[in-house]
Amino acid sequence: MKNNKVCLNLPLGIGSVCLPIPVSIPDGTAAEACLSICTTWGIPTGVKVTVSVAGHTIVTKSFGKC
Repeated sequence: MKNNKVCLNLPLGIGSVCLPIPVSIPDGTAAEACLSICTTWGIPTGVKVTVSVAGHTIVTKSFGKC
């Protein structure tokens, strides 16, 4: 985490994204990003990202069709 953003490389050809963090957290704080693949009839259609710090979810964002 740097400059109140978490940057990730997402699968499914979505590419790199940086998510702004809505709360003030010091640079270098450990954050956990969990990715969930969204599907329609078994076909991957998007990615849902959940970012947590110290066990608390601070941002959730979907890309593609979720």
